[in-house]
Amino acid sequence: MDPDWLPFHPAPRRPRFVPPKGSVDAHCHVFGPGAQFPYAPERRYTPCDAPKTKLWGLRDYLGFERN
Repeated sequence: MDPDWLPFHPAPRRPRFVPPKGSVDAHCHVFGPGAQFPYAPERRYTPCDAPKTKLWGLRDYLGFERN
């Protein structure tokens, strides 16, 4: 593991409840690719690339319909 960034959680848990139809994940972070969208030189850490496909997969897994 690179000490300069936080990895994805390897085994996220589904909520103990079923989100209502039309639920929205109203807070998310999508990073990268870092090679195309450089980070500020004064940053405190470098996040791993988090493409929208990963975000959509997690959203679907957790039972949300939209981001």
